[in-house]
Amino acid sequence: MASGEPIRALSGCARAALCLGMLASAGPVTAGPITFNTALPVARDTYTARIQGIHRDRADAGADGREVTIDGGVAALGYGFTADWTGIALAPYLDKTLTVDTSGGTVRRQASGLGDLTLLARYTAFERNAPGALLRIAPVAGGIAPTGASDERDALGTVPRPLQPGTGVWGGVAGVILTRQTLDWEFDAALMATFHGRDDGFEPGDEVELDASYQYRMPWPAPGAGAFSYAVLEAKGIHREDDMIEGSRVENGGTEWRIVPGLQYVTRRWVVEAAVELPLADDLPGSALREQRFVHLGVRFNF
Repeated sequence: MASGEPIRALSGCARAALCLGMLASAGPVTAGPITFNTALPVARDTYTARIQGIHRDRADAGADGREVTIDGGVAALGYGFTADWTGIALAPYLDKTLTVDTSGGTVRRQASGLGDLTLLARYTAFERNAPGALLRIAPVAGGIAPTGASDERDALGTVPRPLQPGTGVWGGVAGVILTRQTLDWEFDAALMATFHGRDDGFEPGDEVELDASYQYRMPWPAPGAGAFSYAVLEAKGIHREDDMIEGSRVENGGTEWRIVPGLQYVTRRWVVEAAVELPLADDLPGSALREQRFVHLGVRFNF
């Protein structure tokens, strides 16, 4: 599959989703974080759907010139069971390509398919409302099911496990979300930990991620237009342990910090959003892949 095909297919799905969102009868959508779904705003008795295309480049500075490109997307669906309980499901589609420069030429490995399914439950443990303002704290917990393929093959044989669309292992997720919202801005923060099991000698590294998102309402369009635009600034810190393969440690873990500028255009029925993750600093081993850019482009709506 050509690396651009998943994005083209996803853009078609996004256009269909946008049309559905415009026809849907549900409460108004609001601004929210772009790069993390755990703080997805979901109202009671309402579904919130997000379809987001991604393009990601990672590379190392070694002589072999390793580069990994990921195209695809993530579909997120949230439902408000009650005013306090929210369920969120996340399903990715990934097309991963590895290129390595060798003395015999460039070697290219590729795998694509559906990734692992994540199911989350979020509970609003604390909420304080005031005229034009809201403060909410919500623990989140859930599991990761190995629904993605982990044995894809190409012309050179079985693709390495980190390049597979699925991990092949069960996992767990736990954390807490903080949301502060006013009429002009919103701030969301998420502290999440992800744990993985082991399958056939492969154990992905556990991960801790701290995310923060600030969305500021801009003066365009003019009041009364029925839509709003938001300037979004996010930051994230990610610490990931090394992968383990057949009992041997792969030195690919470490800590990364990223800055994420973005934009959202919010109407009553749907949101169009875009953001790009840019590397800010890292503490990674010399052989690790480093973030070059990570682009998000998506649509969100209620129904």
